Amino acid sequence: MKFKLLTFNNTPSATKEALLDIADNHFHSIDPSNNKEVFAISRGIARWLLHNCQHETPEVKDIRKIATLTYEYNKHGAKKSWPKKPVVIDVDNAIIRDGVARLYAIAHASSGVCMPVDFIEEV
Repeated sequence: MKFKLLTFNNTPSATKEALLDIADNHFHSIDPSNNKEVFAISRGIARWLLHNCQHETPEVKDIRKIATLTYEYNKHGAKKSWPKKPVVIDVDNAIIRDGVARLYAIAHASSGVCMPVDFIEEV
């Protein structure tokens, strides 16, 4: 089976308010293993973030990882592939600093998953 990677605008057009609104409205729980906040990330939210936040474009070597994660998310959700590090989003500059492959996988999946996310702000 071929896996065709979706393409996104990849521009930092999201406002800080819009990103913080996602944080406020999609909080799910606290991960007891590391006290990280967990958010419900739908396909639509993942796609919106990838369209409206700057991020590294996945390289050819990353496509297999994204395809595998997409399969896992479709079959089991995130519980069998729980990340060691959270997705990191810089809300001041609309940049996805870490977790781009996970967001691409959610964007390709048949439904969303819960995922640890750090929405960071400059102090």
